[in-house]
Amino acid sequence: MSMSTFDEVLVGAKKCFDYAAEKVGNGIEASKIHIEKAQLRSELNDCYRKLGRLCYRAETSGVNVSAQSEKLIEKIGDLLEELASADEKAPTKTKKCPSCGAKNPADGAYCTKCGESV
Repeated sequence: MSMSTFDEVLVGAKKCFDYAAEKVGNGIEASKIHIEKAQLRSELNDCYRKLGRLCYRAETSGVNVSAQSEKLIEKIGDLLEELASADEKAPTKTKKCPSCGAKNPADGAYCTKCGESV
């Protein structure tokens, strides 16, 4: 193998590696956004539960909970904004994994759930 052929193989291998690294990076980024959204939804659900308890307590015992309610309502609004922002960052196109059926970013090469090629 001549040196120029060897160099061509190296260049080709580097292009393949760079492409694979980009695809893996995209999958990791999509996974991070998915996790962030799940954490925000969990925190949002906790706030809704707390607000429901406050409303129940106010109705059943006549306790004034307006200051606490206002804080929770403000926090819910902030969380909804963060969730909307995370939705904008998330990839919009997906493809279904043939092995496990999970949704994956359209440009992903491997399933983010089971690792199979998509």
